[in-house]
Order: sequence, then C-alpha cells, then structure tokens
Amino acid sequence: MDDIEREVPELMLWEKIDLGMSKKIQSSGKQFTPPRLALDPAFKDRFYAFHSAGVHRIHLAWQKDLEKFAFEDMEEGGELPDMGVSEIQYILCNP
Repeated sequence: MDDIEREVPELMLWEKIDLGMSKKIQSSGKQFTPPRLALDPAFKDRFYAFHSAGVHRIHLAWQKDLEKFAFEDMEEGGELPDMGVSEIQYILCNP
C-alpha cells in the first residue's frame, strides 16, 4: 500500500485594519502614498505598514491561538476559538 500524503488544511482569514489615516489626510491636504507592508524578521505575528504619514506596527494577536488550533486542537476535534482582533500602534508620525 502506498503512503498517503497528508494534506495541509488551508484557512483564509480576512481582517479589515483601520490605520486612522483618513482624518489625517483630509486635515493635512498632503498627498498620501499607499502603505507598504513588511514582516518583522524577529516576530512572525507582527508586521509594519510604512506610508507617507509614518509607520504603524500591526500585531496579529490571534496568530498564536490559530497556530495552536491548527497543530493541536484540530487534531482533537476542537473548535476554532474566538481570537479577537489585531493590535495597531502608531510608532512614527510624519507631520
């Protein structure tokens, strides 16, 4: 009998993140550049949004719960927990 390869399950999550930029853009009258995203090389649950108004750090606080579910709880027939939302911090402001 041939070995059966185990398929890795796929899960797509969608979270709308509001950086609170619309009021800043309207009040400043400056041209806004779309954000560029970069993963944090030290932490897999964080990334940065670089844009003309500064830098935001986004922490995917739910990532560890999702990882635990995918590798432990799902095997035991557990249910996906309520994981909350990401945490956003404005770390650099360009006036």
